[in-house]
Amino acid sequence: MIEHTLDTTHSIPLRGKLRLQNNGSSAAFDSPDAALHPTAHGYDPRGRRILRPAPVILEATITCPLCGHRQTEAMPTDACLHFYECAACREMLKPKAGDCCVFCSYGSAKCPPRQLDTSPGGHQ
Repeated sequence: MIEHTLDTTHSIPLRGKLRLQNNGSSAAFDSPDAALHPTAHGYDPRGRRILRPAPVILEATITCPLCGHRQTEAMPTDACLHFYECAACREMLKPKAGDCCVFCSYGSAKCPPRQLDTSPGGHQ
């Protein structure tokens, strides 16, 4: 992290009506633009917290419903996996009704397309 120190003994105009004033102390920002972008620290110009989406999980542990074998696998980010062969019993897993892939049916996390989908019906 590069730390820039800004002397705040004077008023500094920030994006129109916003101003930064202080009595001689200094303020540290993560980047030179942080002072110009109120959203840089998770708040909008009115002080309301900005919600950011959760990071996408890229690995999931698939549990075989037949033998209980667990295997951690990387999930494709742009597609759904419709078939998966259990490494222990060789059972071919298929998505359950209503699920788009084997990760959504048998995995510890939903697939990335479903994680990113915000529609009420979900990704199919």
